[in-house]
Amino acid sequence: MRPSLSRTSKSIRILVLNNYPLGDVWQEVRRGDKPDHHLFGINHLENMGYEVKVIEPGPSNAIAALARALRRARNPIPLGALDRQWAAWRALREGDVIYAPCGDELNGLAYLRAAGLLKTPLLCIQHHTLNRGRLMSLRNPFINTLVRGVDAFPALSEKVAAEINQRWRNPEHKSISLAWGPDASFYPR
Repeated sequence: MRPSLSRTSKSIRILVLNNYPLGDVWQEVRRGDKPDHHLFGINHLENMGYEVKVIEPGPSNAIAALARALRRARNPIPLGALDRQWAAWRALREGDVIYAPCGDELNGLAYLRAAGLLKTPLLCIQHHTLNRGRLMSLRNPFINTLVRGVDAFPALSEKVAAEINQRWRNPEHKSISLAWGPDASFYPR
């Protein structure tokens, strides 16, 4: 099932997770201090009439401590940003779609979606290959589950889009390559 952002009488509510504080960046863009390509389209979604809520993790908590402990232990399973995912989980009633401009942010939610435990569609932009580094063979089943759990998975390169589609093994592709580039109007001629 692919998430649809078609207009209805009710505005679509999009929860956004990112690896840097998009709320702060959005303010910088509004002031003209930063180009808008750092927002990965959320400002345009809002201009189109969608409700956009940037999810930021709360103050340090048990989930953040668990994430730090897993990083220190060099956990080979790609879980994503647990604190942001927990904040999104808590905000599920406020959103119809979860969007992650950075691919590594919602892995745990994708596993839950693949298992049928999360009904909210997931949209994720993948920047890099899905499985890299040591212990790749150990991660392969998790990466395949991740691909199953994400509803739409565009990538910033054709190579990464092809990898996602190869793992998906479905005639209807899950990924396309996006032409992402700078906000040319921001920079002086």
